[in-house]
Amino acid sequence: MIIPFFKPDIFLIASPKEILEKASGDNARGVLVIARFLEGAEIAEQDLLYKILKSVQLESTKDILLLKAATDDRFPLSALCRQTGSRFALLFGIDPPSAGLHFRIQKYQPFSVNGITGLWADQLSAIEGSKELKNALWIGLKAIPFNPL
Repeated sequence: MIIPFFKPDIFLIASPKEILEKASGDNARGVLVIARFLEGAEIAEQDLLYKILKSVQLESTKDILLLKAATDDRFPLSALCRQTGSRFALLFGIDPPSAGLHFRIQKYQPFSVNGITGLWADQLSAIEGSKELKNALWIGLKAIPFNPL
């Protein structure tokens, strides 16, 4: 019996076009938001997300492009930003390797890669229940210059 060294399906990454078919919003300010929502809590988490965005003067359907990521989604963040013209990326509940980021990223600290300024944060449900995480997110978001184009 031959045992394969790896399973090819583990390494498959959807194309940016396939991924972006699931996205919504006008992206007027060049902000790609990728969030992994808990099953059964999607409405509450999305409401929280919109409140967070509003706190930094981002209108949810106009200023951003929202991608709701499934648990097993893997995607090339740089390619998605390039294809959508996004200069900023906010990741909620996404581990960096799933976004093609293979370097050390500290949560709630803005990072810059390939001309994209981003912020990696916990899942929205974790943020909602923690004053400490809310504060860390607020500090991180204030450090990002979401100026109009």
